[in-house]
Amino acid sequence: MRKCRPLQICHKTVDLLRECGTLEYIHDPDGVAIFGDLHGSLYDLFRGIKDAGWPTERTLIFLGDYIDRGKHSLEMVLLLFLLKLRYPKRMYMLRGNHETMSQCYANEDEENGLIRNIERCYPNADRNLILYNINFVFDHLPLAAILSDQILLCHGGISQFIKSREDIAQIPRPLTWLAPETNVFHISIMTDILWADPSKQITSKYSPSERGASYFFNRRALKEKLRELNCRALIRGHEANTSGFVKVFNGLCYTVHSSPAAGDEYYVAAILLLDFDDTTKLLTGHVVYHSTKGNLEHLREDLSANFEEIRHLYPLDPVDPTMPQCWSCMKFMEGVSEAIFKWQRCLSHFDYYMIMRNTDFVEYFMKHVEDLLSISGTQQSEEVPEYDFKFMLPSSERRWPFLEIHDW
Repeated sequence: MRKCRPLQICHKTVDLLRECGTLEYIHDPDGVAIFGDLHGSLYDLFRGIKDAGWPTERTLIFLGDYIDRGKHSLEMVLLLFLLKLRYPKRMYMLRGNHETMSQCYANEDEENGLIRNIERCYPNADRNLILYNINFVFDHLPLAAILSDQILLCHGGISQFIKSREDIAQIPRPLTWLAPETNVFHISIMTDILWADPSKQITSKYSPSERGASYFFNRRALKEKLRELNCRALIRGHEANTSGFVKVFNGLCYTVHSSPAAGDEYYVAAILLLDFDDTTKLLTGHVVYHSTKGNLEHLREDLSANFEEIRHLYPLDPVDPTMPQCWSCMKFMEGVSEAIFKWQRCLSHFDYYMIMRNTDFVEYFMKHVEDLLSISGTQQSEEVPEYDFKFMLPSSERRWPFLEIHDW
């Protein structure tokens, strides 16, 4: 880590992510591997890659929550950034609720938080400058993805403000104080995508979440949004569980967790391997489990040897040794107040209360709700890749093509 250049890695990653969409479209005939929350656990990342293969074998998709709780938050994000730079079209990182500045500071005093991790790795560096640049990458991460034009992927869940794919795709990045055109509906959608949870207990479609941000959604709400997004199912992370994998709503929603649920020494973690059937044009998959920590160094050596065997398949251009002028760093050097530096990217229930209390938000919302929520679902051809298949949902649930993930 002492030889690593975190600022240069962050700059290069932001440059690459600017070319990506807020809603990514992913398709790989060779199949994909989906990782849930990793929370700074390098062992679980290495073990998952060993089970799934390198991006040369199948596309790797990560659903967010890369930092906090585990011992290697900084190493985790820098390694993932480097993988994204090396395999830009075969490795995808989505944003989780922990990938925000406010969450970094909420865990500031935690021994395994990102801030403490930076201080340990770079004791003589400007901690805030490194933290700022890492979060600048986080602010550019895609929020969600559509897999093979039929599966919704995100960290948390759906939003009641989404009426079409375009509602996600049009959200600007970075959605922060740096974006003056930010509006409350964009932030609301982002908050729900990062924070929402499914619930089998609630009877109304949406109910305020016990997390203090976003909502619970039930089966009826999810099915309604899947129809509007023309998707078969939702695959998400966000919820820690001891089994690594949970199926809810009869296969409409799957939750995958790829690291210890609570720092347990003995645990079960999972990744999903999905394959595309060229005959049926549908995805099917199975769960791969691993349990209990093994030897991290042995895993690292195995993966390093595997990488050396295939690195020639993706040759790199010579690295520019100079540090380019970075607009985000220049902005930071000009001086950023602590309040702005720690500004909350998402909206909590209390934030909504304060907005409604101090503005005519409710009146404005009721007056413009139809205009705001009736955005056309048609997609622009240059924004959506053309596949050799079309996927349309049937009107009858008995004919609904549920996603089959085998839990052996």
